[in-house]
Amino acid sequence: MGFIRIKMKSNNVVAAIIRNDNKYLIVQRNRNKHLGLKWEFPGGKVNQNETFKEALLREIKEELSYQLENPNFFFQWYNPETNTRIFYFLVEI
Repeated sequence: MGFIRIKMKSNNVVAAIIRNDNKYLIVQRNRNKHLGLKWEFPGGKVNQNETFKEALLREIKEELSYQLENPNFFFQWYNPETNTRIFYFLVEI
């Protein structure tokens, strides 16, 4: 019996590491969502045909009503259990 390998589309997510002096902004997830009440950097899913920077700017505007300026790619992390790639951007304000 052979196995069929199915390539799953990975989920791309962006997050902003927002720093002001030596303070960092983290936000608490909605209690009614997956991983509710856990802490994270603000951000969200990348929509189809959207660049990572565009997604980050949109998500921060939606979540925090703040217009980021000059986000710089910092690093990416892959979670094989959820097939999710998180692209982190560093932002100084």
